Amino acid sequence: MEIYEKIFERLNEINMSQSELSRQTGIPTSTISDWKKKKMNPQSDKIAIICKVLGISYADLIGDEGDSNPMDYTSDEKLIIEKYRSSSAKDKKRILKYFEQLSDSSE
Repeated sequence: MEIYEKIFERLNEINMSQSELSRQTGIPTSTISDWKKKKMNPQSDKIAIICKVLGISYADLIGDEGDSNPMDYTSDEKLIIEKYRSSSAKDKKRILKYFEQLSDSSE
């Protein structure tokens, strides 16, 4: 499945309109509709903000379902990643320090 197809599939899943995606990403609505009409993928510099707004990972948007995905996370692992990504820079440092201490204590 192409990236643009995954975007529109995700929009349907979360009941988000193209205009709402435009508003939240700053990508013109006409550009978003062009992806579908012209069957083209968004520019690479737009992918990160699209993933954030749609609540999907970069790997899920870019990856091919047919590929074996070495980053097939459990729901707990996904939760940890989501919490880490939404944390402040200070909290991220604390989290990393905690995991370093965990790995040091298990040696």
